[in-house]
Amino acid sequence: MDSLLYKFHLLLLTPYIGIFILMIIFRVAHLNSDATCIISLKRPASIPLMVYDFVFNSYLTLLFIRPLIAVRNVSREWSNSDSLLTRVTRRTLVSCAICLIASTVNIFMVALLHGEESDFICLTMCSFDVILNVITVHWVTTGTSSSGQSNELLFPELDLQKNQDGPKKSDMNSDGSEYN
Repeated sequence: MDSLLYKFHLLLLTPYIGIFILMIIFRVAHLNSDATCIISLKRPASIPLMVYDFVFNSYLTLLFIRPLIAVRNVSREWSNSDSLLTRVTRRTLVSCAICLIASTVNIFMVALLHGEESDFICLTMCSFDVILNVITVHWVTTGTSSSGQSNELLFPELDLQKNQDGPKKSDMNSDGSEYN
C-alpha cells in the first residue's frame, strides 16, 4: 500500500466513480408502445465510458506486456523467437487487442443508437463481448507448441493420487513431517 504505483493505480480508478454517476443519471430504461424493453445509456454516459475503458485497458495491457518485452531484450535465451514466453506474450497482446476492440465496439453501439438499444440487442452484444473474452483467455492459456502438441508448461498435470491419498513418503522430511 506504500507503493507509488499502487497509489497511482488507485488514482486511475477514481474517474470511474464519475462515470458510474453519469451511467445512473443518463440511463435509459423504458417500454415502447409495442412492449419492447429499451435499456441503454445516453451519449453523455456512454462516450466517457468508452474512452475510459479503452485508455485504461490499453494502459494495463502495456503495463503487463512491457516487462515481458524487456526480458526478451535482455535475455539471450529469447533469441529463439519460438520460446514459450514469446508465444504467450504474443498471444496475450493479440488477445488484449481483440477484447479491447470488442468492448469498444459494444460501447460504441450504445452511443451510436442514442441510448435506444432494445433489450435483445443489449443482451446479445454483452453476451458476445463476454464469450469473446472467454475464448481469447482460453486461447492464450491453452496454446500449443510449435510441434502442435498441447503446452503442458502452462498447466502441468496435477498429481491427483497425491491429493487423494495424502502425502507420499517422498513428500516428507526425514523426521516424517510434510514439506510445506
